[in-house]
Amino acid sequence: MKEKIIYRGDRNEKVLSEDELKTVKSFFKNFYIDDELIRTEYISSGNNSNFIIYYLNNNESIEEILLENNQFLDRKFYYKLFEKSGFGVYLFQSYDFRNLEQQSIIIKDKDENLVIKSINDFTGHENFRYSKTIKTEAKYSVLRRKVEEESTVRINYFENGDFESAYFSNENLEMNLQEFLFINDFSERYDLKIDKDFFKSFSPIIPNSDFTIPKIFIEYSDKDKKRISFKEIFNERFFYKTLYLDKKKRLEEEFAYGKIVSKTHYLNIDENLEDFLEVMQKGIKYCFYHKPVIKNNCTCWEVMQYDENGIVIEKRNEVYNFQGQLISVNYLISNEFRTHSLVKYCYKNNYESQILSIFKYDNSYAISYIDDCGFDSDSMWDDTVWEMPNLKFEIYIKRKENSFFKTFFPEVPESSKEEIEIIYRNHFGKVIEETEINKVYEYQKEVKINQLTKEIKTYKNNSCCFVEYYCSDQEKLEDFEFHYTSDYIVYHNKKHQNEFFVYEIFESVLTSEIEHYKGVLVQDFFGREITRVVFKNDEMDLKYARKICYDNFKEELGYDHNTIIVNFEDSNKILNYYSNEKMYTEESFEKELFSSLNKTNDSFFKSIFPFVPEMEAKIYEPFIFKSKLKRQENSFDPEEIKCLYSSDNKLKYIFDGYKRWSFLKDRSEVDLKLPELLYYNYNTSFYNIKLLNEMISCDILYKFQFEKDSYKEFNVSLILNTTSFDFSFESDNPIFSFRKIYFEHYQEELFSFYLNEERIWDTEISKEKLVMFLTEAL
Repeated sequence: MKEKIIYRGDRNEKVLSEDELKTVKSFFKNFYIDDELIRTEYISSGNNSNFIIYYLNNNESIEEILLENNQFLDRKFYYKLFEKSGFGVYLFQSYDFRNLEQQSIIIKDKDENLVIKSINDFTGHENFRYSKTIKTEAKYSVLRRKVEEESTVRINYFENGDFESAYFSNENLEMNLQEFLFINDFSERYDLKIDKDFFKSFSPIIPNSDFTIPKIFIEYSDKDKKRISFKEIFNERFFYKTLYLDKKKRLEEEFAYGKIVSKTHYLNIDENLEDFLEVMQKGIKYCFYHKPVIKNNCTCWEVMQYDENGIVIEKRNEVYNFQGQLISVNYLISNEFRTHSLVKYCYKNNYESQILSIFKYDNSYAISYIDDCGFDSDSMWDDTVWEMPNLKFEIYIKRKENSFFKTFFPEVPESSKEEIEIIYRNHFGKVIEETEINKVYEYQKEVKINQLTKEIKTYKNNSCCFVEYYCSDQEKLEDFEFHYTSDYIVYHNKKHQNEFFVYEIFESVLTSEIEHYKGVLVQDFFGREITRVVFKNDEMDLKYARKICYDNFKEELGYDHNTIIVNFEDSNKILNYYSNEKMYTEESFEKELFSSLNKTNDSFFKSIFPFVPEMEAKIYEPFIFKSKLKRQENSFDPEEIKCLYSSDNKLKYIFDGYKRWSFLKDRSEVDLKLPELLYYNYNTSFYNIKLLNEMISCDILYKFQFEKDSYKEFNVSLILNTTSFDFSFESDNPIFSFRKIYFEHYQEELFSFYLNEERIWDTEISKEKLVMFLTEAL
């Protein structure tokens, strides 16, 4: 191997001799091995600004370098993650002592003519930045000077991907979007071979491609696989590092005394194992998961394991379900002494890692051993590991009789029809990522199965202190046993009444002694709590009770400033009201928040009886909640449009943060609902919607936002294959209309409300969305 050092001046460009180093205040010292750059040191007369950049290969580790003695120098690391579609994807990280200051994903083509950056800065207020850099061969500069040397143009973008500015390196000049795209002529000055529209926004990041920047996450854990922070690895003799790309495990490294001792790679379907075997390093154990196949909603891996000398010691197949639980292991080659060839794992449920049993099968395909993990009829699960509720032993035995565990084949279970979603919230109720739970003292973990809540666990200091569990139709309260180390509530015996869910409540509270209470929970079609009543004893002695009133046309399913909680002192007496983080007495509530349209005026909210709203009361209409996420580039459409559909699947209401529109049957329904719609800021109603001969016609009622009882009504016809509108309404002054918007640089067809010739903001909608909504309301 040939080693060499090259010195360069400012911006690491001009080559300097050793004699010239004495004449400059700062310089770059570049180290090469066989013409490959491996390290760059920046040396300055101001010692505080010195740093080192490492260009790592697959056998080098950031952690090994940082764990060396000299930890106080700023260090930056640059290494390749993978290649895709002719582009290389790199990770850049900058550390100040033991703090990660900046992390970037960098994408380059093979000649570095196009470089894409996504920067996450952990030190400043602006967390995310994006840029595209193009290497250009300019004949003339922006200022029409002749350009002799190669230059670059860097386009910067805001966090939402919109164009911010363009920077020309040879001019030290910045331009806005209008100057960059429409004043300058790219075709004359640059040979970019890229359509200028590509630079309008950060997405797409690669021309004519759906290539996306991978989301990166790095996790550290101690020798027991318990999560730890990056700073804690400096105090650990043994730890693990796991790299995730787009929430998929990519690499796991095991460290002992500051050195890597084993690596586990997870290969994509288009990656070859042979390419990784060529760069294996002696003294390190390797494991490769490759050739992933999806079957019955499970991922099947072929696994090859090598010892520190590069010799195959085991070959096996592993199957994981959609939640990442290991389902089965089939040992094909093994140097270790094994009396079984297949292992299957039975879990407590489909969303936790707690194992109930391990089934082992011999070479004749028969069950050779069942490991019950220390759980039998005479023992209890350790509550520090097994969080309640837990199946009773006799129910647990029935689960073991599942046909999948009775025989060697199949290795892959039947496809599960359960759609599982896990949501984490902090103590304010705000949704957070799983990676953030270690940063908060208290949080909740909610598990939803097929969009219905299954359980909610509250954690304090990473310890479960409260459990709410919803039994399915097949589960019974007597099927479970509970540990009396924390409070819990079980909702069981679910019934349907007046299109609401009704549960019986079993609540256990641990004080000086264990106390049990019973009650009733009523939820609406969104799974929101409507009524909660808990009694102290069978004599209906009230412990607490509340009913919750929601905005009937909510844009969110949880609490908001329109939500009102009515607390009861006894069955027919209101204790107080709670709304918008403020408590009200009955008198102060009627004085400050009274409205004839407020649902709390209904008799349902004056007493704890009845628990369930009557059908004819129509306290809550049975809507179906959906979200529309499609958004065109450079569109006026919002990121998300929330929709409510009636039980017969007709669109009734939409809201996107600004627009609140209703789609009603006829004028009689408008008259009936108009006061309530205006109370909830629905100022636009479409009704009498008809489709005939490829033409949609409807009547529109629009309420002016700041004028009392001032609204306009007119008829609109829309031909589906054109953009023509036909208006008919009584002309007055000012003239009010609904018509097409003309924008020079927007290709989509947009429509909006106008007052005279002034467009009313936040009423814009694309033709595509308008046709879709009117059609779905028919």
